[in-house]
Amino acid sequence: MYQDETHIRAYQSLHATWSQSGVQRQIPTYGHHASVTLFGTAGTGKIVTSTVSSSKKEQFVAFLRLLLQEYTGKFIILVTDNAPIYRSQMVRDFLEEHKNALMVVLYF
Repeated sequence: MYQDETHIRAYQSLHATWSQSGVQRQIPTYGHHASVTLFGTAGTGKIVTSTVSSSKKEQFVAFLRLLLQEYTGKFIILVTDNAPIYRSQMVRDFLEEHKNALMVVLYF
């Protein structure tokens, strides 16, 4: 399976815009920056997702637990990127504790 996360925001992130030279552009905002993080996997014909308040190692470990429940008794090869939360000591400890649960994580 392939895994990644995305951040869904209730606001637009403004990186650049055009404006008249010498005139500062004003962009109205709504006054709050609500967001959620969505972890997800694909690759087996089944999509497994988890929505959490932020992208932290604790939430990723909870997502790994969800995958173990969804694929009980199946060998899981999970391909993910090199984000720091995926390589944290907490995640490594979890994978070591559950090495008999047939889960391998590959980082690319």
